[in-house]
Amino acid sequence: MGGAPGRSRHPRHRAAHARARRRGASALAARARRARQHVERDGAAHPPGAAARAIAGRAGVRDGLRAGAHDGVGPPDHAGAGVRSLERRSHELERMDDPHVDVALLERTYRQFETVNRIVSRWRWLYVRRIRPTLPRDRTATVLDVGSGGGDVARALASWIRSDGIDALVTGIDPDERAHAFATARPAPGVRFERASSADLVADGRRFDVVVSNHVLHHLDDRALAGVLADSEALTDRLAIHADLERARVPLVAFGLATWPLRRGSLLHDDGTASIRRSHRAAELRTLVPDPWRVERLAPYRLLAVLDRGRRA
Repeated sequence: MGGAPGRSRHPRHRAAHARARRRGASALAARARRARQHVERDGAAHPPGAAARAIAGRAGVRDGLRAGAHDGVGPPDHAGAGVRSLERRSHELERMDDPHVDVALLERTYRQFETVNRIVSRWRWLYVRRIRPTLPRDRTATVLDVGSGGGDVARALASWIRSDGIDALVTGIDPDERAHAFATARPAPGVRFERASSADLVADGRRFDVVVSNHVLHHLDDRALAGVLADSEALTDRLAIHADLERARVPLVAFGLATWPLRRGSLLHDDGTASIRRSHRAAELRTLVPDPWRVERLAPYRLLAVLDRGRRA
């Protein structure tokens, strides 16, 4: 008698749901394998350079993070280690935030995350569907990337905007000295990088047409997340999109297995799986996001915190 609420008791329905989950997992695994292939190719073409070495030993741990243990996701017989406690967010430190991390590994990982973001983060889709319709055409449009890291999202947005014939300036901000040094060593048209926080820009009275971030929210505790959302409201009167991962077993296992062969020479595997374990679930994020913000889901396993004031070009 009875059964789990919201679940079909018919065997055919359960089988159909199982097939759908397997298809979703297979599609995500294929994306992860493709990302790994691109990363391996890019790694061969771009060996670690000297840009980050100049600042070795001078970076500090980001605010609110502290050293801790890392549960990796390994090959199938070890996969359970990283998925055993997904009911709650992990608060482990990502190795990229360790001030003593090997600089060559850090620089290589910045490059690799650029490839992974290009394949799985859906910023091209977000640009076409959400950002481009918002950009003004009668003046220079302004876009802010909060926590821009290695700068790949800021550079990609600037490239797409320029290709569409729109005059724009994309600003990437990050308080981390190492990230800022890496980003500024790779200049691009229509992009500038500043070592600053969103609160710094609010204090300076800065304004932008669009505010975005990629994989920042899971780094923040509840108070810091509320601060970034409040800053974003102050920094734009059009659109803000904070894109992050969604904590779930499928992406954790798929990404972990796909990047396992890269774990020796990169932080991609350890920090990528840690990011998934640190990320929110949709219901959790909704409890933290005030009106007029809303939380949206975007496949595969991504969450968006969106502030859309309805202004279009």
